[in-house]
Amino acid sequence: MSTSAKVGAEDVTTSNVADLLEFLVGQNRPLLERYDPDDAIRLFDEIPVGSLYNYISEELTDLWSALSKDFGENGFDAFQRITMLTLMNNFEKRSSGRRYSESIIERFQISFRRITQSISDQKFGKYRNCNDILLKDLAICLQRVFPAGGARVVEPKSGFPRSLMLQGGLTQGFKVLSLLIKSWGHTPFYSHHTHLSELEEFNPVDFIRCNIRLADMLELHREIKGVHCGSWLYDPALETVSPHLSYMRKLQLDNGALIFYAGVSIQGGALAKSKTRRALYEEGKYIPKSYHIIWPRQRLIAWADKAVQDIGVKQAGHSAQGG
Repeated sequence: MSTSAKVGAEDVTTSNVADLLEFLVGQNRPLLERYDPDDAIRLFDEIPVGSLYNYISEELTDLWSALSKDFGENGFDAFQRITMLTLMNNFEKRSSGRRYSESIIERFQISFRRITQSISDQKFGKYRNCNDILLKDLAICLQRVFPAGGARVVEPKSGFPRSLMLQGGLTQGFKVLSLLIKSWGHTPFYSHHTHLSELEEFNPVDFIRCNIRLADMLELHREIKGVHCGSWLYDPALETVSPHLSYMRKLQLDNGALIFYAGVSIQGGALAKSKTRRALYEEGKYIPKSYHIIWPRQRLIAWADKAVQDIGVKQAGHSAQGG
């Protein structure tokens, strides 16, 4: 049985966060006299629970636009760095009541170290404008998502799309309807997304560890009905065109997950990330398609209990040592 963990900011952030924050504040006083990171944090906190990690409100968009107009990319970059350092420094207060497992606390530590290193690197350019890497790092610091390893960040209050009933014909429609009835609705589920800044863990072993950590969290949060994710990475065609990626779909389907067709996914990243897939697409031999995988909580937990025993990954699972 997993237990929630309490941790102080000094345990989660690297030791130089406060010093780095003080240094950047000192270097950017004209900026901070006009634009307060606490205002941005407040606007983020006002975003409704369950919104996508990359949702930006109109008020926040206006703030960022005005900031960029007045101080340019350098000012926008400094503002984001100071905002994230402020959030990391206040991790203990902001995490109160969220009930993270110890293994997820460890993943916050790892992600915070990476983010702090990026902030310390003046040449790091991903915070100079609004992009997915910035939004995911902000979401981690804001705790709008939690990092689970395996290059995944997880939205804690998500829901699978009910429109799946309309995508794959009558048979799929009845299966989705059945799932909705059994689950008493399409929400809340965990939903995970790939984070390009942590791709060194995008591999079969860390994918197993990621899902064991998710099972750990499911045991702490009995209101969460399971895990879902939609991506071209779950396309059965990958067994032929990119067999090295098929492990993600196979692991979940072999252990009780359900799969649903979601539509053609030309812009989803499948073609941008592989010359082979792009060539097959141009030859008419491959069309990227998105599929949605839904793993009900009890099936995932049952698999994780067995996986911890079978493959000796205690450090990633219920012993909660991270890794």
